[in-house]
This record gives sequence, structure tokens and C-alpha cells, in this order.
Amino acid sequence: MPNVQIPAGSRIYMQSAVSAAQEVSAISAASPGVVSYVGTDPADGSYMALTDMVGMTELEDALVKVSNVDTGADTFEMKDQDTTGFETFVSGNMVPVTIGTEIKVASGMSMSGGEQEFAEYQYLWDKIKRRIPTTQTPVQVDIPAIWDPQDPSMIAVKKAADTSAKTAFKIVFPSGVELLFYGYVGASGLPNASDLSSVVSTTISVAAATKPLPVFPA
Repeated sequence: MPNVQIPAGSRIYMQSAVSAAQEVSAISAASPGVVSYVGTDPADGSYMALTDMVGMTELEDALVKVSNVDTGADTFEMKDQDTTGFETFVSGNMVPVTIGTEIKVASGMSMSGGEQEFAEYQYLWDKIKRRIPTTQTPVQVDIPAIWDPQDPSMIAVKKAADTSAKTAFKIVFPSGVELLFYGYVGASGLPNASDLSSVVSTTISVAAATKPLPVFPA
């Protein structure tokens, strides 16, 4: 049976702290992909943003969840992330992020983009046009929210927007499925009201740096 998701009861969190970047020395092409790192051991259940990727660019600016840390081998698994078929990894970094600020004023969410684009071509001798995949359109996440400029999460959102800081986000559905993404925040903090009886609202927009990645409950 399909696992039907509903929005009611979902929670949205954003980055509350970030630590110094660490070197990534290898990422395996496997399911799940295994990361080899240099430096401080992460904890199971923590989150890493992958940056500065040379090779395996499919993971550039990806936000992943750490699992099965092997402190002796300095490796961890990227929970539920299949890297088979990706480019060969050359070098990169990982940034430990803490996602501890809940956006309690959020009243919904919507995502757009990620559609496959194609290049068309045709041989002179052929009567059929053909298409090959090229890039995918940017992903945007829109979060309507109750307007409360004194709310701590809205203050954090506005700061991220004003400083153009790349920020980690996590949406947790009632089923326990997590959706992880990392991107730039746009938030004017301005109030909107459609009529005299409506609740004053505002909108948070996140230009995702890559496709949001799902993580499933154990």
C-alpha cells in the first residue's frame, strides 16, 4: 500500500548553528553512499551540508543525514541516499549544521521546479526531432506564515534573508519522513491581508541549492 502523506501536523525547522567545514576525502558510489572525512567525528542523526564538490557534483550543496558512523574508519553513511551512477568523487567539504529553530508560524508549504529540460536536435536526413536531457529547473520552496515580526523564527528567517546566508531546512511530516534542503532565503517580512477578515500573513521563499532529499523513518 502507498504511504499517503498529509500536511496537517508537519513541522518546519531551519538552521540554528553551523560549525567549521571539514574535508571530505571520499564518497562511495553505493546505496547508501558512504562518506570518508577528516577531522571531528559526527554523531548519528546529525546533518551535513556538502559543499565545494569536485566530481560527484550531484551532491553539491546537498543536505544529508548522518547514520552508522564508524569512528575508527572515519566514515558515515548518508541515510537513504543512493549515489550509484553518480560522477566519481574527487574532493569536497562538509559543513556540520544544527537544524534547531522551528518555524512555528508556518501555515503551509509548496514546492515548484525540478522539471527536466531537454535539448532538441534533428539529423538532416531524418524527419523526426529528438530530445536529450540537459539540466533541471531550479527548485523553490514557498512557506506561507502568520505575520509576527517578534517571533524568534521569523527574526532568524529575516536575518538569513538580509545576509544572503545559505541556510539548511528540514520538513518533518507526521509519518516521520524528513525532507532536507539547503538554500538561500528570501523574506521581505512584509504583511499581507486579502480582506478585513483575513489573518495577516507573510511569505518565506527558499531558492533550494539542489533538489530536496527525503529521509525515511527507521
